[in-house]
Amino acid sequence: MQVRVLGTLEIVADDRAPVSLASPKLRRLLAALVVDATRVVSADRLADVVWGDDQPEHSTGALHNLVSRLRRLLRSAAASEDHAVTLLTRAPGYVLALDDDQLDARRFERLVQEARTVLDDDPARAAADLDRALDLWRGDAYAEFGDETFARFEAARLGELRVGAHEARVEAALAQGHTDDAIARLEPLIGRQALRERPHAQLMVALHLAGRQAEALAVYRRYRARLGDELGLEPSTALQDLERRVLRGDPTLIRCTRCRPRPPRRGRRARLPATACRRCRPSMSTPVDDRATCRRPRSSSDARRWSRRSPRRSAMPRS
Repeated sequence: MQVRVLGTLEIVADDRAPVSLASPKLRRLLAALVVDATRVVSADRLADVVWGDDQPEHSTGALHNLVSRLRRLLRSAAASEDHAVTLLTRAPGYVLALDDDQLDARRFERLVQEARTVLDDDPARAAADLDRALDLWRGDAYAEFGDETFARFEAARLGELRVGAHEARVEAALAQGHTDDAIARLEPLIGRQALRERPHAQLMVALHLAGRQAEALAVYRRYRARLGDELGLEPSTALQDLERRVLRGDPTLIRCTRCRPRPPRRGRRARLPATACRRCRPSMSTPVDDRATCRRPRSSSDARRWSRRSPRRSAMPRS
């Protein structure tokens, strides 16, 4: 059986049939236990979540009866005791014992972590893991309780992880040279996260790699204007540097693992691969000179070679 919180709260039985959870008080009790799953939640806290200021005269007995109902419901949803989610009594309250695979939020976090681990080496596998993770979402986390004090922090945390997963999925698309897919994913994300910088940076890169430099620069101008109007801030130094790199057509912006430029040797230009995929060719026209970031010569022979490569400076007239 499974407990789902990435959307409205629900229980799914082993036969994949949803379990009726109509009682508002029962739903609140389960939500409070899931927020702190595998940790003891005190009886006083559970009573506050379930009844608030309108506590019954015998709240301890009423809570015990509600816990008994939830236990019966959880047992009925499992095909066997081995698959059941267990509600245990532990002083000073109760604890919901479940495996990671029985809670969709934990499966989501595990899949995202696995995808981040392999993103640089195997972007296709990372994309598949991220797609599986994002498919678990049916709406906002703890949808009906997202504004409640007991669930607000956890709902916000999961929501932030969801946005990060979307951004990682874009990186996986760019690493495979799928610029059109990346752009399609970013535009609605920016609509929901208008002041978040990373999606704007990713969209600039994706448009640049698609040969749409003017649109990439327009994304920067719009973001800068919005940031200034709403917060009185300027874009970060990193985003300003990205704008300059787009302006000069920096090929090191390429994310595609096949076509990423090889690291330059000291004093040489960044080299592009001889066989680039079709998607990356529009952005490969301008090489980048790496001299400005090279280390100083470490020996006299290095210094002589460096001076032969570098343009001579004109002597300043003596006064």
